[in-house]
Amino acid sequence: MILMREIFPALEARLEGFARLDGRFAIVISQRFSPAEAATPTQIGKLLKKLGYRNLLPEAWFHPRENVALFDVVPNNILHYRGKLFPIDVIPIRPAGRMLQWVREMQLSIGCG
Repeated sequence: MILMREIFPALEARLEGFARLDGRFAIVISQRFSPAEAATPTQIGKLLKKLGYRNLLPEAWFHPRENVALFDVVPNNILHYRGKLFPIDVIPIRPAGRMLQWVREMQLSIGCG
């Protein structure tokens, strides 16, 4: 959640606690309701490119200078409201080790490395 707020400072989310769902650990957060709609892939792509991210896969983006990867970047996880986009369920990480190696290889294979 800290990394998510660092990347998207306008995000208003609150940590509510932790739970076990179907035997798996889950983080429970809440966000203020807004009558937003799912963003389109074009809207998402424009925003992330403007912020310096490079598209690795349809649902994965990487910012090489900041060493931040975003996963699960799909329309239902980024909302559009009043001309702005709000990520609500993307997965941000700072890749290291094998994950960072994979990200770098992906950049090279798609010609953006």
